Amino acid sequence: NEPDFGVLLDDMQYRTGGIIAIDSLLQPRVEAEVAFRLRDDLTDANLTYEEARAAIATASAALEIVDSRVVDWDISIADTVADNASSGAFVLGAVEHPIVGLDTAAVEMAMQMNGVVVSTGTGM
Repeated sequence: NEPDFGVLLDDMQYRTGGIIAIDSLLQPRVEAEVAFRLRDDLTDANLTYEEARAAIATASAALEIVDSRVVDWDISIADTVADNASSGAFVLGAVEHPIVGLDTAAVEMAMQMNGVVVSTGTGM
């Protein structure tokens, strides 16, 4: 009930297989995400679900590297907003899937570290 968001800048993007220097971040955490590439700008403040979905061109797997300037992640919603939604870096998957016919809520993801699944989730 308290959505927040930050701005992702070009210098925050890393390529699949790239190396992110650990000393460029403070307290990084990784989250698997579904990323959307828009075909059209979203300019209406009262968009319907159908209008928003129609503006999406493709979807891809992504990793969001969240990072916080707040000590020990003892963070409130106001801190998150002030911290650019704890944005650190991101990696977009190499394959973009057309959104037409894609059930994004049913997309399943598994994140692995050294070949071991450490997290799973869906697009829901």
